[in-house]
Amino acid sequence: EETSFGVVPPSPMMTVLPLIKEGLNVQDRNFSVVRKGEERVLTTTLAGPLDVGGRLDLFLELESIGTLLKHALGSATTTGSSAPYTHLLLGSGSLPPGLSIEKAFLDIARFLHFKGCRIDRLGLIFPPTGGPIRVELDLLTKGVDVLPGPLASGLTEAQTLPLAYSLSLEEGGLAVGVPLGIELILENHLF
Repeated sequence: EETSFGVVPPSPMMTVLPLIKEGLNVQDRNFSVVRKGEERVLTTTLAGPLDVGGRLDLFLELESIGTLLKHALGSATTTGSSAPYTHLLLGSGSLPPGLSIEKAFLDIARFLHFKGCRIDRLGLIFPPTGGPIRVELDLLTKGVDVLPGPLASGLTEAQTLPLAYSLSLEEGGLAVGVPLGIELILENHLF
C-alpha cells in the first residue's frame, strides 16, 4: 500500500498474489510503443503519456480481501474487542492513496513496477460451499517503472487457512432460501 499516490514507501511490504490470469498492459496513447508481450523486453521507463493498467484474476480466502475492499470503497470502521470483529465499509468519498504492484519476469531479472494503482472495478464471486473467493480486479495506474530487481527483499503469502462460511438469504432474520453463490461487483468509474 502506498502512503502517497504513486510513491512507493521506503520499505514496502509486498504480498504474493495467487493469480489465475494477468493482463496488466503498457502502451503510449498513440498505441505504438508496447504491444502485448513486449513488456518483457522493456529496459527503461517510458516517457510521455501512457495508458497503463489492466485486469488481474485470482483466488483469495475471505480473510485476504480486506485491503482490496478498502481500496475499492474507502476505509472501514472496525468494532469489537476480539474476534469476530465487525467491519463497516460505507463507500466514503475518498479512497486510500493507491497500491503498488510488481510484475516479475524472473527468467530475465526484469521487474515492472506499476505504481499508483487504483481499483476501477472489483468483482467478488463467493461459491456457495465456502472456500476461496474468485477476485476480478480492473486497475488504472499512474505509471510504470522498469527495475533490475524486486522492490521488497521479502514477500508475504496472501493465503491463510481456509475459512468456512455459509451463504443464506434472510428476510426479517428468517432464512428464505439458499443461494447458489453470490457475485458482488463494485465499480468506481475512475476514468
